[in-house]
Amino acid sequence: MGPSEPYTGQILPPGTGISWWVVEHGVPAHVVDAQKDPRYYGPPDINSVLVVPLQLGEERVGALGIESPRIQAFGREDEELLTAVSHQVAAALRVAKLHQAAKHAAATDPLTALPNRRTFFEQLATELAKDPTAPVSVAVLDVNGLKGRNDEFGHAAGDEALVRIGQLLTAGVRDNDLVARIGGDEFAILFPGAPLLVAERAMRRLADSIEEGAVTDGKRLPTIAWGVADAATSNFSVDELVDAADRAMYRHKQKARARASTA
Repeated sequence: MGPSEPYTGQILPPGTGISWWVVEHGVPAHVVDAQKDPRYYGPPDINSVLVVPLQLGEERVGALGIESPRIQAFGREDEELLTAVSHQVAAALRVAKLHQAAKHAAATDPLTALPNRRTFFEQLATELAKDPTAPVSVAVLDVNGLKGRNDEFGHAAGDEALVRIGQLLTAGVRDNDLVARIGGDEFAILFPGAPLLVAERAMRRLADSIEEGAVTDGKRLPTIAWGVADAATSNFSVDELVDAADRAMYRHKQKARARASTA
């Protein structure tokens, strides 16, 4: 607030301004005549600047500053008070940072960094509640032969395959689709606004990209079995819709096994 308010929101390159200097050096800056200080960036009617760092342990996360149009406007007591306030602000930032990290961890699969089962079901419930007549499709995917891969090459190889499959799925869907890992070798995709045929076409394309994919050492990725269900064709609940997609996935897996046994 005050004369510097028009500068709010500007992004300054590193090293520009007194606040950047404070963040870089980790010590307060008490400037009694800002217009004569080459570090100053701001309105021409500001003369006194007092800035202190915001410190989270060993990490500096920002700066807290006050300004005045008067020369030599601030004294030692002002610096002590601003420093005390900065400690409170830094503590609040730390709590917010920890809360955000905990929230992210609760919503994310730690291996693939994809949304987890809980997040997927919550988002699906939100989509179904928006418009009962709008098409919403769900795909459930199962990675074929993951246990055999783990037994042959080790769990690290299986984990790498899961991560790569998650990446290919995410890269191959629309921005508003949601890819999640919902179990050990299971993924799910939410296709908002997509009828069954559109989602099935997308899944065939994704399955092809995974079948052609490989991990860093050149090993081919395991294939996937998948099934799709559409909420627009039936009045499904969240659990019923996922169960329907899961049953379709198992039918796909059984057909693939039957073809393999007769080949």
